[in-house]
Amino acid sequence: MRIQTKPVIALASGAILLGSVGSVFCQTAQAQSVIIPWTTVPLADVVGVATGPDALAVAYEVTENPFDGVYTYSYTVDNPSPGNVAFFTVDFNTGAIIDGEAAFLPGSITVGNANLGVANGANGITWAFLSDPISAGGGVSGTLTFQSDLAPETGNASATGNDNPPGPWASNGSAEQVAIPAQPPEVVPEPATTTLFALALLLLPFRSTILKRELTR
Repeated sequence: MRIQTKPVIALASGAILLGSVGSVFCQTAQAQSVIIPWTTVPLADVVGVATGPDALAVAYEVTENPFDGVYTYSYTVDNPSPGNVAFFTVDFNTGAIIDGEAAFLPGSITVGNANLGVANGANGITWAFLSDPISAGGGVSGTLTFQSDLAPETGNASATGNDNPPGPWASNGSAEQVAIPAQPPEVVPEPATTTLFALALLLLPFRSTILKRELTR
């Protein structure tokens, strides 16, 4: 009986040990490295300044999963203004790809208290609070997130209201910037072949004059 009991105990102990190791590994795998801690910036309304009483408080954070290199971008919107807010947009090209890495991972949008979050190509990601806007006087959006392969840089955010009382709200574009996925550098297009050919034709008369001067020397 003792000979049979020891392997059973050993197997049971091994199973417990493996389970503990697996649990620790899973917890470690889910750990996120904070790249940018929660940072709050103002988003001004169309008639106010960035620090005015109607400015939205937009907070953002960026974390990275060290095991797969995926970045999670998170935002919250706090509305102390007297107008409701129905849309919040983070401006970047969701279709951008750098060295095979995507600026936006499809299906990764979470909506917080929003009714909808949509990736709009070059127009970024918009979260819509259609049936339940971010209410005036202190309403909060909840956490709005998406994922990306790309590390953060800075970009613009914007917001607009709706027609519900006490009136619409809209940003004026002068807000401080928030974190967005890195975007490809702007490429200056090379001159078209036809343009170069036309320039060559224009230079022909000058070339003949230069040759004549050289021959008469």
